[in-house]
Amino acid sequence: MSQTEKNLPIVGITMGDPAGNGPELSLKALMHEDLYARCRPIIIGDATALEQAKSFIGSPNARRAVRGTETL
Repeated sequence: MSQTEKNLPIVGITMGDPAGNGPELSLKALMHEDLYARCRPIIIGDATALEQAKSFIGSPNARRAVRGTETL
């Protein structure tokens, strides 16, 4: 990650109901590449539900799960 990227604000997005369409909508929002020029988005929610949603929508995003903000 470049220094410029590190200076971007971290924006947390809650995924909503893990049994609903929240995980899919959250991941689709991350598919807009112009988003990454403005911030470092993170989805806050259940990692298992997000992994399932990735397979449903065919998301190419190879993102990682973190347990805390210290690794961001």
